Amino acid sequence: MHNLALILILLAAATNAASIDPKVLADLQDSNEVSVIVMLENSANLTDVPDTIDKDHEFGALNGFSGTVSRESLGELLGDVSVASIQLNKPVGILLAQSAPLVNATQAWTLTLNGTNITGRGETVCIIDTGIDYNHSSLGGGWGSRVLSGYNYCANEACSQESSDPYDNHGHGTHVAGIIASNDSTNRGIAFEASLIAIKALNSAGSGTDDDVIAGINWCVANATAYNISVISMSIGSFNASNTGYCDSSEPAYSSAINTAVTNNISVIIASGNDASNTSMDVPGCIENATTVGAVYDANVGAYGSDSTTFADKITYYTNRNSKLDLLAPGSHITSANDGGGFVTLDGTSMATPHIAGAFALLRQYKRLENGTLLNPPQIENALKNRGLNVTDSRTGLNFSRINIYRSIVSIDASKPLLSVASPLNITYNGTNISLSYSASDNIALDVCSFTNTTGSAETLSGCANITFIAAANLQNNVTLIINDTNSNSNSSQIFFTVDTVPPLLSVSQPQNTTYNITNISIQYSASDSNHVDRCWLVNVTGDSVFLNNPREVCDNATFLLSNKLLNNITVYVNDTGGNTNSSTIFFSLAVSIHEPTNKTYSATNVSLNYTASGDTCWFVNTTGHTVMLLGCSNTTFTALDNRQNNITLFVNDSEGSTRSSQVFFTTDTISPFMNFTASAANNETMSITNDIIINITSSEALSAALLEWNGANLTMNISGSSISYSHADLTDGNYTFRIVANDSAGNINVTAFRWVYINATRNFTSYINDLNSSLSANNVTFTLLNTSGSDDASRVFVDINYTMRFNASGIVAEIANFSWLNSNTSNTVNVTRNITLNNVSAAFNSSGGLLDNYVWVDVNNFTNNYTPPTT
Repeated sequence: MHNLALILILLAAATNAASIDPKVLADLQDSNEVSVIVMLENSANLTDVPDTIDKDHEFGALNGFSGTVSRESLGELLGDVSVASIQLNKPVGILLAQSAPLVNATQAWTLTLNGTNITGRGETVCIIDTGIDYNHSSLGGGWGSRVLSGYNYCANEACSQESSDPYDNHGHGTHVAGIIASNDSTNRGIAFEASLIAIKALNSAGSGTDDDVIAGINWCVANATAYNISVISMSIGSFNASNTGYCDSSEPAYSSAINTAVTNNISVIIASGNDASNTSMDVPGCIENATTVGAVYDANVGAYGSDSTTFADKITYYTNRNSKLDLLAPGSHITSANDGGGFVTLDGTSMATPHIAGAFALLRQYKRLENGTLLNPPQIENALKNRGLNVTDSRTGLNFSRINIYRSIVSIDASKPLLSVASPLNITYNGTNISLSYSASDNIALDVCSFTNTTGSAETLSGCANITFIAAANLQNNVTLIINDTNSNSNSSQIFFTVDTVPPLLSVSQPQNTTYNITNISIQYSASDSNHVDRCWLVNVTGDSVFLNNPREVCDNATFLLSNKLLNNITVYVNDTGGNTNSSTIFFSLAVSIHEPTNKTYSATNVSLNYTASGDTCWFVNTTGHTVMLLGCSNTTFTALDNRQNNITLFVNDSEGSTRSSQVFFTTDTISPFMNFTASAANNETMSITNDIIINITSSEALSAALLEWNGANLTMNISGSSISYSHADLTDGNYTFRIVANDSAGNINVTAFRWVYINATRNFTSYINDLNSSLSANNVTFTLLNTSGSDDASRVFVDINYTMRFNASGIVAEIANFSWLNSNTSNTVNVTRNITLNNVSAAFNSSGGLLDNYVWVDVNNFTNNYTPPTT
């Protein structure tokens, strides 16, 4: 009957594409039911499976389930087109501090990126085992601290119940967790700041079944985003090292679960097993995409098992291995956390596996911190393989890689070293000895530092130390500093700078090496440089500095105040942007300058002493030799001797004993000048012969000014020694009053009494000229009187001015010139007295081309009475 049922099942399998594990059929020969794991086609889902199948676990992320089947229900599954494979749910169980230094984890912990050490922080490892004692002090001391979450698929000994509390009731899972993430100072885990997820898939005896392990993988994949799970660690196996190659085809459930995890960028680390096989490995370590781990000794632990001798990196006798083994890690005599507290030492590939899981977390954290890259499982595995220690297995002759975490991190390092150059700066230097000062650091380690100068010459900097090099003088330089780390990542910096060893030009034109009588001294200078002038300043005799820049690189002229020293000096400095300095020192003296009195005459004896002096003590000595101290070197007023020459000598000295003096002579005069009119000066009289008046006076002393007050107007008089005069010409007729106001050089004033003069020197001959023209007109003769400028209409004349008489006889002109009128009378007769002769008249007419006939003659008194004109 049993055989018939099996035949029917095989017939169903033959008509369907689903694969079936022969062990399922074998177990059904001896039992009515068997526990299996069913994986579905990718296009199917769990709702497509008939409800007649009792499901123990549903693997949502893996598209499968586990349950118990009979011969009949197995046939139904085989006939269901949604079923891809059916495999036996086998029992599994556990596979049982010098290790961290051996794998170079301790050196990796010292690496820092962005202020964070490489200790696993930010990474989460999901441990599928017997659970974790999350109250252990080295694992956070409480649920939710370091153990973030988890699940219990084996809540009773039969693993038929589940719960949300994955507390470890065996110890194996806690030991594994400690190897990964214990933060104990002595027994420190590989990634001691990583977070953990506890999946309890084994009972207190360390036993369980495949479906609980697969359910655990499914939980880790489903919650990877919520808890940032990047590694699954499984120190479990089937206790049957019968797989000489990859076992994916015979273990489709494990293959699907692990492949799904890897596809989601979660590394799955599994122990190879402890069956001492040289050809085979346990399930699930034989899955291709899993990272399978064997164990080495971390030191000489003495004879152990079948190993008569032990030493570091010798593969333990119990490690299952073949060519598919991926990595080695310490697994013998490993001390780690114990459930219930404290620490315990265990052996096995179970202990090697969490070393690798911690290593995966460290490499992933490094790359994430470096540039945000999330390494995938093959990338991390290859880095650990390529940079690990090569170990040759004496039993198989195969070569394996024992992990070296630090060297593996170095191999994935792509960060440039950090470089900061402090010197040279992009400025101008005044010397060719230039300091190359810089700081360089790297996530891993610096390797080679070198620099290239302006000429292209390269130099390696031993120990990446600072140096001093010789730059090219008086031109622009540059250096290129190159830093390489041990992984050949490079960073560089180029700095341009100028070397200028030539001081700037400086020329000071003011002040000069002389004596000044003012305290506000003007400084005038010129400063220039082939590159740029930077700062200009002066230092005075007291050492005080005054900057002359506004703005910087522009040097201005300025005015500065002298100190209270008679002997002064200033030093003018100028420097360029390279720090080259030029200077010029000028020595000069401060004179004692007396502003008042001056060398003149004063009209009072109270005289002001007004002076400029810079010093500490001042005094003066007067004409009589009397000394007067001047408190605070202030101005004062003193009494001079009257009406004589005076002098004072002013003295000044400073705190250093230097003395300066200045002497001034002056005169006092308090007597007004005495003035006399000369006899020729008009004196209350009438002037009828001339209208030219001269006012003359004499003075008893030299005058500084004299005014003629003439009819209320002030006129400046001419001064020549003691003679003072003023001339009026061509005054119009009228009455004039006048007096003299004069002052001497001292300012004393005197005023004369008023005098008057009446001018009556103008004559009106209009009627005479009119009558004469009337009598001459019958003979076509006209008469005109011309003034001194040659213009006619001179009928109104001055008696002391020469005029010209013009006769015009039908176009023939005769002029009688150079005569003056002395008197006029009512008969219109005029006396001609100057230079008038008969010859003058005749010659004038003759030269004009004509002759006067008897009809044309002029009766001019005292001149023409005896004149007989020629006949025609």
